[in-house]
Amino acid sequence: MRGRGLVAATRIWHTSWLVYVLGIASTLAVALDVRHGSHDTDAHGARPSDISLPPFCTVASASLANDSSCIALDAVDTFINAQDAGPALRPAPRRIDSGHHAHQSTTAPLEQLNETALFIRKGPVPLSYIEWDFNLGPGQLSELRRFTSTPADQIIRQWPDRVVMSSSDGYWRSLEDQDYVQGQESLRADVKNRIGNEDHFQEPTRHRTLSVLCSIHFLFTCFIILPILLCLQAVKSSLAPLFALLYLGNLTSCLFLGQLYFSLSPALYPPNVLGGMARALYILSLGCFIPEVFTLGMRWIMTIRNASSHLFSIQGLREQWSNLLKNENHTAYYKRTSQQSHSSASSDRTLHRSSFSANTPDREQQAFILSDTEDGETKFLTSPTSSDIHPLEDAVYDSHHATAFTRATDRFAGFAYRYPRLAGFASLLYTMVSRGLVPLAFAVLYVGISIYTGACRKPYKNACLAHGIKGGIFFWYGVLCFVRFLGAFGEYGWAWNKRPTLDNSIDRRDMAQWRRTMPSAEFVECFVIFLYGISNTWLERLGAKPNEPYTIKQIQHISIAVMFWFVGLVGMGLESTSLRSLIAKAVVHMHPSVSSTGPSGNSTLSDEEMFAKQIRPPSYAYSFNPFPALVIGVTGVAMAAHHQDYVYEVQIHILWGEMLAAFALFRMLTYFLLWLRPPSSVLPSRPPTEIMASFALTCGGLLFMLSNEEVSFAAMRAGYGDFMAILNVAVALVALVFTWCFAIIVIKAWALQREQKFSAETSIGSSHQATKSWVVSYE
Repeated sequence: MRGRGLVAATRIWHTSWLVYVLGIASTLAVALDVRHGSHDTDAHGARPSDISLPPFCTVASASLANDSSCIALDAVDTFINAQDAGPALRPAPRRIDSGHHAHQSTTAPLEQLNETALFIRKGPVPLSYIEWDFNLGPGQLSELRRFTSTPADQIIRQWPDRVVMSSSDGYWRSLEDQDYVQGQESLRADVKNRIGNEDHFQEPTRHRTLSVLCSIHFLFTCFIILPILLCLQAVKSSLAPLFALLYLGNLTSCLFLGQLYFSLSPALYPPNVLGGMARALYILSLGCFIPEVFTLGMRWIMTIRNASSHLFSIQGLREQWSNLLKNENHTAYYKRTSQQSHSSASSDRTLHRSSFSANTPDREQQAFILSDTEDGETKFLTSPTSSDIHPLEDAVYDSHHATAFTRATDRFAGFAYRYPRLAGFASLLYTMVSRGLVPLAFAVLYVGISIYTGACRKPYKNACLAHGIKGGIFFWYGVLCFVRFLGAFGEYGWAWNKRPTLDNSIDRRDMAQWRRTMPSAEFVECFVIFLYGISNTWLERLGAKPNEPYTIKQIQHISIAVMFWFVGLVGMGLESTSLRSLIAKAVVHMHPSVSSTGPSGNSTLSDEEMFAKQIRPPSYAYSFNPFPALVIGVTGVAMAAHHQDYVYEVQIHILWGEMLAAFALFRMLTYFLLWLRPPSSVLPSRPPTEIMASFALTCGGLLFMLSNEEVSFAAMRAGYGDFMAILNVAVALVALVFTWCFAIIVIKAWALQREQKFSAETSIGSSHQATKSWVVSYE
């Protein structure tokens, strides 16, 4: 019972932080004294040498045999209760249901888990990595010896397309996956090799320390370093290259540890997408942040190359490190640090300026000086991966000493200046990919937890994907709403503030045009809702057999998907400025109080002119689109009434359904408050109802993920199926996530203030240096 409770507890945390799962498992394992050989007994309390396995009967009929002494051949496919089966090894019967679960709305929910019905539909539960690492369940040495014994080999030879199963902790267990029998021979040989033979059994080597280290490393890299890096990059901080190097180094070592762990452990899970997703995360990370690392490397090389003789003093090291981290372009830094070593070039420039001053009036000299100092600070379109680039410096910079890196950045800046649309598209694409690395890492975490705990196998795959994807969307949608409340995405008008448009925006060359023409946040919400609905409408039949009639469960889910489809489409139409103007012009044209004559009385105004004369109401300054909240609220109410097989599952669905409905209610209150007084400032208005809305939506999404069948079954088996406990766990995790989000926003604001301070110091230093050089030249 202790091992069963531990496995169930870890599956309850299926979509939460993996380090928390492994930390609890490690603590309980030590508390239960689960060490090498300390529990060398099976689930029935007997050692393998004391178990008398009933042989298969020579007769073919079960009526002629006593089940207590032997197993009849025609009773192999008979589904029996695991609690009444004893320690016998049996071939797994053919599964009746392939895993396409359908809730029967006419049956009342059960309070106790029906293991026999579950076994008929899903088959035996295979050994998982967490049980292997922590010496639990079938991962114990005694159970491994039993599943690889001679009777087990006889069963495999007689039924090669089936797996060996046995009762353990009241339900059927197996060593291999029933849907991956082609890998059972290699797995059994690997396990036999690890535990030894009958002459000398040994405890297999387990790598739980490596798994815990890899888990902590991944969480630290992708959910602590990566968000900080993205915030630093958003404000073009000079610390971004340093954090990019830190992130890529940690991610590389993390993936290496993960590959090492799976190489040292037996293959307890069928081939999966975890490796491909991890490689995709790594490749995208390299594409996004290698330029930053290259920038840091070039800064370091130039710092060492142009350092003075006092570099090895404490003051010199402090000065060089400060210069390395300051947000300055490389050519300007090279110019400032190499002036003394290029006195001959300075003499040539002085002679040129002296001859110029001798034949030029004072007013023209002053104009030349002003243009020389200001033109050097002209900012071109910035690179999406680096700080602002100055393509051409003033006459103090000698292009002969420019490095290959500075010439490359200058050429890139010139290209971006000549092709602003192409550069804007590249900037938008880069922003989307880099910001999407965090949700991608979350998906990798979800898949990694599923594989490590042995969840989401073929019988549960569709339900696991549905709960993971849909719940994950609601979870990240809630996080996005919270950071919008804090002021994130305020430059797009998404922080409940004034939206930028081409009419009210300043044409700045250091800002891509797409930042001034971004659609509203409601349009993005409606687009995601539309995309989800149009795709999920056709995915509900996954797992269904050809010509199989629609079940009531499929009708319920497809109707929700169709609702998402068309509500999202209507919402996008309402957010279209062109469509709204078209509708408004029709109203203006047909309204009796609108005159179509011009000021002189003899001219006729067009619809556009009549529309332009009208006074816009204050609500036109902002978008009040209730459709995203409406569709999520209706979904919550519908899923709260969704039929389930067990009372505990009904309670969990009611809980997250009410959370989604609460989000809709609070979002409507937000619109009500903003309707009374629409945002008129670029500062975030921070309506307090959005805190409640984002918290309810994030918590509802997390509970949606935790309402997966396997999590519920594991909780019920261990007696952890408590309504209050699952709610408290979800609320605690959401509070932790919100705290970290707030810290990230604070770090971003601090980094921006730091860069502004450095820019001011650099501007003052450059002005003093320019003045000093001109004084020397005139002397």
